[in-house]
Amino acid sequence: HGYYIPADRTDHVQAQIDLIDEVLKWSGVPEPAAAGNNASELPTKCVDVGCGIGGSSRHIAKKYGCTANGITLSPYQAGRGNELAKE
Repeated sequence: HGYYIPADRTDHVQAQIDLIDEVLKWSGVPEPAAAGNNASELPTKCVDVGCGIGGSSRHIAKKYGCTANGITLSPYQAGRGNELAKE
């Protein structure tokens, strides 16, 4: 899955990042730079339901400097996500 604009994009990692950023934009979450000094407009917490290994959660937490909690039914994915979050 990803946001493949332009249509000839072949970088799948960037397509996933772009998809996350587009969903944030569509939902009205401002870019950190666009909020300027008004930090109250930026998210401070994130819940990612169906997080898998937490790629979206890690991206959002890094981008906004917020905390993120992921929810998954898979013990393996939860363990792997926690390992990756420590890196």
